[in-house]
Amino acid sequence: VQFNYECRLNGGDRVADSSEYGPYQYRLGCRESAPGVEFGLMGMRAGGVRGVRVPPHLTYVDRQINSELPPNAVLRYTLELVAIVQPPWDSGMRQRLDCSGIVISG
Repeated sequence: VQFNYECRLNGGDRVADSSEYGPYQYRLGCRESAPGVEFGLMGMRAGGVRGVRVPPHLTYVDRQINSELPPNAVLRYTLELVAIVQPPWDSGMRQRLDCSGIVISG
């Protein structure tokens, strides 16, 4: 999926957003984003916007990826699903790669 996001602390301070880089792209189910963001994206349609409040156990706070985040922070995301894209396929072999790079027959 491709999505734009804005992340704020529960108090309202902006922590991060995708406006500087354009839409973020990743594969659902591959743990390439905070679990709370992934849960928030599930069920969305392209063009949809959703606000998601993510508790500490569903963020990367405990993994210290962003040193600006206080311990046990609740994060508020605004998510905009830009597009749903298919996983990469090897057109000659009718296969695609899963999250770990293993080839899956299609």
